[in-house]
Amino acid sequence: MGDVVLCTDGPKSLAMQKVLGLAGNKVNSDYTIFRANYFLTPEMRNYIHISRLCDPDHDFTGMWNVGRYLGWALTHKDGKDISESWSFPGKVKDIMACLDAVGFPEQFKEVVRISPAKNLADYKLVWRGPIATWLPKQDHPRMIVVGDAAHCHLPTSGQGGSQSIEDGAAIAACLDKAKGDRGRLSRVAGLRED
Repeated sequence: MGDVVLCTDGPKSLAMQKVLGLAGNKVNSDYTIFRANYFLTPEMRNYIHISRLCDPDHDFTGMWNVGRYLGWALTHKDGKDISESWSFPGKVKDIMACLDAVGFPEQFKEVVRISPAKNLADYKLVWRGPIATWLPKQDHPRMIVVGDAAHCHLPTSGQGGSQSIEDGAAIAACLDKAKGDRGRLSRVAGLRED
C-alpha cells in the first residue's frame, strides 16, 4: 500500500464522489465540439484540399507526425442538456450543417467528408463547479483529489494540463518536506490556493 494516493481521474471523477463524498455537479456550457482524428491514407493525402494541409514544412493546427495524422475540432452552440455520457457519435450531416450555416470554405468541408465515421465525436462541453476541499474528512488524510477531478475547466480553456502540473509541483514540494509525515498532504490545498 502506498503512503499517499493521488486521485486524478478527470472531470467525471469517481474519486470526488468516493473519496470526498460529493455528488456530481456538472454544468452544461451550452456548447459542443464536433471532433475527429485519424491516420491519413495516401489516397486521402491526394485530395486537393487535404494535400495543402499535409506539407511537412508548414504546420496546420491538428496535423502531426509529419502530416500523417489529422485532427480537427469545431465548437458550436448546443443548448441540450445531457447525462453523464459526454461524448456521442458525430454525424457528418450535423457537422456539415454547422459549416454551411457559418460559411466555412470547401477545404474544411473536405476534411469532414473524408473523416472516418467511426472517428467522429460529438463532445458536449461540461464542467464542474469548484469544490471546497480536495482532501477526505480524516485526521491524517492519505488521499488527495487533484487535476481535473479537483478543479475541472472546459477543455477549450487549455487549463487542465496547467492545473495538473501545478498540483504535481505542490504535492512534490509538500512530500519532499514531509520526510514521512503524512500530515503535510493537508498543506497541498493551502499551497495551491495561495
